[in-house]
Amino acid sequence: SSAMAVLYEGQIVDTVSTLPQSMDSIEAVTVSYFGVMVAMKDGTKTYWLQYDRKTAAFTNGHELSIQCQGDCTMYGICAHMNLLAKNSDLYFVTSNGLSLSQVTSQVDGTPLTANIKNVAIGPNNEWAILTTDNKIYYGYCSRSSAVNIGSGIVDTDQVMFDNVGDLYTVKNSNGQKHLYYVHMSVGYSISSEDCQIKNSVSTLSSYLVKIDNGEFSQYNTSVTSSNYHYPRITYQSYPSNFLTANVSSTVSASHHVRGDTTLTQTFNITGNDVKGLSVVSATPDSDNPSCPRAGNEITYVVLDCPKTRSIRIQDKPASCANLDNVNMTFVIPADYVNQDTERVVVYDMAEFGCPFVWKYGNVFVPDVWIYDGDEAIRPVEFDFVVRELNDRNDFNFTLTRELAGCQRDPQTWEEMGQGWSSEDYEKCFTAPSGGGSLTNGDFQYEVLNRTSNGIRFAKHKGRYTFELTVIDPLASHCTLKTKFSVWIEEAPSLTDMGMITLIVSFFGNVMGVFSLYFQYKTSKKVQQMVDSLLKP
Repeated sequence: SSAMAVLYEGQIVDTVSTLPQSMDSIEAVTVSYFGVMVAMKDGTKTYWLQYDRKTAAFTNGHELSIQCQGDCTMYGICAHMNLLAKNSDLYFVTSNGLSLSQVTSQVDGTPLTANIKNVAIGPNNEWAILTTDNKIYYGYCSRSSAVNIGSGIVDTDQVMFDNVGDLYTVKNSNGQKHLYYVHMSVGYSISSEDCQIKNSVSTLSSYLVKIDNGEFSQYNTSVTSSNYHYPRITYQSYPSNFLTANVSSTVSASHHVRGDTTLTQTFNITGNDVKGLSVVSATPDSDNPSCPRAGNEITYVVLDCPKTRSIRIQDKPASCANLDNVNMTFVIPADYVNQDTERVVVYDMAEFGCPFVWKYGNVFVPDVWIYDGDEAIRPVEFDFVVRELNDRNDFNFTLTRELAGCQRDPQTWEEMGQGWSSEDYEKCFTAPSGGGSLTNGDFQYEVLNRTSNGIRFAKHKGRYTFELTVIDPLASHCTLKTKFSVWIEEAPSLTDMGMITLIVSFFGNVMGVFSLYFQYKTSKKVQQMVDSLLKP
């Protein structure tokens, strides 16, 4: 017996030594879903052998009804079908080699002949052939016929499908590729009964739609099928990991009107946590390549930050009428900013707006919402951080690292700096892969969200100015920041505390003097009484 090495994806996957000795030449090779198929020459006969990757062996050869004399080329166009070209004759060969049929014209059933320049395979089981005389044949894997959809195309180098099944011709010129869309026009009439699809209406359009992470866009498509055929719609998005799709359907049947059936589908697409361009298409299902591609609508969805996207804190006072001297200069004592001298701050009304007036004993948790322009879209259900812009140290967070559930040391403002954002945020709730664990669990946990952690202010009056940044990448594709201020008014100020201390001290001294005087007077009276009793 003779031996043959089998290569797959550039690697030798098996060496076969069980082939008949008389099989002395390989006529054609193709790779498909089912394995490697080889047409072997045995004298004047051609056998079709299938190499199974799972068993690493060839199946028994099946003799083909055509004889290859070094003039066969094969193309794996479908999971169960291969295209075999012998000179200008075209054949379909099933992957197991048991069935061979000549490719025919869908118009009149005559065999198609073509010298192939290239073969393109689409995402929906469609295929196309570009011939050396610039014709394009188009068909589906479920049929053994094809249709000529373009003739006389000048100087084209290849045909190709995009990710949603649209066909293009490609021309290479001066190192650049030029793409031309191929309009699916068959050039002859065909009845709606043969096509099955009568009409379709879709809200998908060719316009760009921009959506943010976690948001969705909704579309509707209706397809009417005739002759009692049940219509189907194929939705696709590419790349598939960009979008999450949910489809719901309703069907209405009108059998008294020649069996027409209408299918309406609602298609919701939700943006995932990746940026980029995704293509969404809705295609009525018909395996007849001669039918117009009714309803094959496309929408281009950009997953990125919408231009008018921002965040705001809810219940922020719109008016400062109840406050005096909002555009004021205030002083922060040196002890509260970790420096030797006090810090003078000019409050910028245009930057911070009206302040939240807060009681020092209440925990403050910003209620952050995402906005488009002036429209509130959704609350921020993800992590954010706040930074006090004047470096005040007289406030705390309510959670420690341990209470927050950290398994390792969390990120902090001191570590990350002012550039802390969703680009570099890492949660602390999983142990580090390289070992280690949480240290200093009683330190403050600086990350906030709607359901845990908050800010507790010191028990004195104060003016606080904050910048809030959403750092969880799941929240949005945008860099979301806002500024706000909190004024602690219902607490004694330092001056008030000094005055109260002085008054308390004064009255304490006065009461002490009265107490001493009372004690003196009392002891004097007692002494006088004792002296009178001791007189003879």
